[in-house]
Amino acid sequence: MKLAKTDVLTGLANRLELDTRLNCEIERCRRLKYPLSIILADLDHFKKVNDNYGHLFGDKCLIQVSEILTNNTRELDTAGRWGGEEFLILCPETNLDNAIDLAEACRAIIEQHRFAEGPHVTVSLGVTTLIADDTLEALINRADQALYNAKTRGRNRVEILQG
Repeated sequence: MKLAKTDVLTGLANRLELDTRLNCEIERCRRLKYPLSIILADLDHFKKVNDNYGHLFGDKCLIQVSEILTNNTRELDTAGRWGGEEFLILCPETNLDNAIDLAEACRAIIEQHRFAEGPHVTVSLGVTTLIADDTLEALINRADQALYNAKTRGRNRVEILQG
């Protein structure tokens, strides 16, 4: 059963599990009037890492980034692999300011991390928070747009987008 919920490479929650938890947390946070924020993260220029250092090294980077995210989020949070080199952090009971702080902390730790025998790796992050009439799709789309803004504004940065 664990395999059905877990990304095989990283051990993080997989896309299906993230979708399930997102839907549950949206309902719970609405019912209990708690804030809910999400962070969408994407490793910068990761195709070049795979092309220049090989997919095994790329896999090692993904595993190490997963460990960084796991070690720097709360037990209440869910860090998962959204796809490829993208990660999503679900932050229940977290307002936008606290989610920005978490995203910036993760960005800085990844920037400072030295990946053995490889290049310097950075990450871009998009942050948003649940608003009154959000659907799951609207929430994800806003985080994705914030991530896109981080990529187009220079990478290795955190951008926010509010509803």
